[in-house]
Amino acid sequence: MQIFKCPTALLLFTAILLAGYAPLSSAEDISAIALEQQMSANTVPFILDVRSADEYDTGHVPTAINIPHTEVTNRLDELPDNLDTEIIIYCRSGRRAAMAQATLEKAEFSGIRHLEGDFIGWQEAGLPVQIESAESGVE
Repeated sequence: MQIFKCPTALLLFTAILLAGYAPLSSAEDISAIALEQQMSANTVPFILDVRSADEYDTGHVPTAINIPHTEVTNRLDELPDNLDTEIIIYCRSGRRAAMAQATLEKAEFSGIRHLEGDFIGWQEAGLPVQIESAESGVE
C-alpha cells in the first residue's frame, strides 16, 4: 500500500516534518558552568534575562539585565551598540528566550548565545543567584 503516490508530496511531507524539529535560531548554547567560569575570569558578557520583572527580582544570574521578552523589540537601545557583542540570553526554561533571540537576530545581533538549561539549569548547577532587595536594589 502506498501512502504517497507522488514523490513531490512525499518531499513536501518530509520537509514539513523536519521543519518541526529545526532549531528556533542559529545561536550556540553555553553551559551554566562555562558561563560561570567566564564570569570568574572577569570576562563577563552581556547577560540578558527575558523573564518578567517579578521573576527577575526573586533571583537571577549575577550581572544580568532584565528586559522581559515582550519588551525586547521596544528596548533594543538598552543593548550593546556593537551588534557582535556576546549576549547570553535566558529565561526560565527556554521558550521566551527563543522568542527574544529571534527578535535580536532580526535586529542583526550576531553574538547571541543561549544559556543551556536557562535559569532552571543555572540553579540546578548550584551557581550563585543574585536577588533584588526592595531597599538596596541588590542582595
